[in-house]
Amino acid sequence: MTNMTGDALANKIKSKSPETPIIMVTGFGDMINSGDDSPKNVDLVLAKTVPLNTLNERISELVGRDRN
Repeated sequence: MTNMTGDALANKIKSKSPETPIIMVTGFGDMINSGDDSPKNVDLVLAKTVPLNTLNERISELVGRDRN
């Protein structure tokens, strides 16, 4: 992305729509998930490369959790 980081985009989206689930897909996903510093306003971090079936499952889990 140009001119905006993923964290900044997540913050902007959540400020306008707090209920919108945010998934960050990043090459640093393993490092982020192993640490204590999860990005603010990000509901789920996935490490690249994410198999399509895994992405679909995680989206379903996240959306289902928000609706319950």
